[in-house]
Amino acid sequence: MRLISANFRPNWTKFVTLTFAEHVTDREVAMNEFKKFIKRFNYQERKAKRADVRYIGVIEYTKKGRIHFHVVFFNCPYIPKERLQNLWDNGFVYLNNIRGMNGSAVARYVTKYMAKAFASAEADLEELFKKGVETFKQKDYFASTNLKRPQVIYMNNQSIDEIELLKGYQQGRKSAYERKIFLGTDENDKPILGSEMVEYYLFEKPSSIAKNIA
Repeated sequence: MRLISANFRPNWTKFVTLTFAEHVTDREVAMNEFKKFIKRFNYQERKAKRADVRYIGVIEYTKKGRIHFHVVFFNCPYIPKERLQNLWDNGFVYLNNIRGMNGSAVARYVTKYMAKAFASAEADLEELFKKGVETFKQKDYFASTNLKRPQVIYMNNQSIDEIELLKGYQQGRKSAYERKIFLGTDENDKPILGSEMVEYYLFEKPSSIAKNIA
């Protein structure tokens, strides 16, 4: 969610679903097709003197095991659906409506799809293990290497207003959760655990600050 929020740009961020017309169930085959699609997409962008596309995506399976992709493109100008479908060249392309959303809202929206994929990850890995597949190489979630990385600040009893680094940013979301902490071990060398409340703040740059992203 932080990665999506850090790269979100109004009017440039697109949420796309890429499907296969054929019954593609092999992850390696699907990822190879996706990589070829990205190469074609980047070639088009370079010809237009724009930067390579920035994206984050997830693999999802239908009930029959057919693969499709949910992908967020962060620096994508307007492109007709037909042209995007020609670049994909494997099946239908759907453009999900995210108009009016900010970065944190889009992040929550997209991670719903990721959560669905991760929910079945343990069963997927068990099945791959039975087939002798090297499971450490399998990824349901993937991202381009040119994404901006979110900056995470850890603080103890410090006021948000005192953080100079956050000047010029807008608070997008605040939440709290309880986490376990290790306190030591008992006489039988068993861990002693406690808990503490952690406040989580998400700050974003105003959209007016980040206009040129190419």
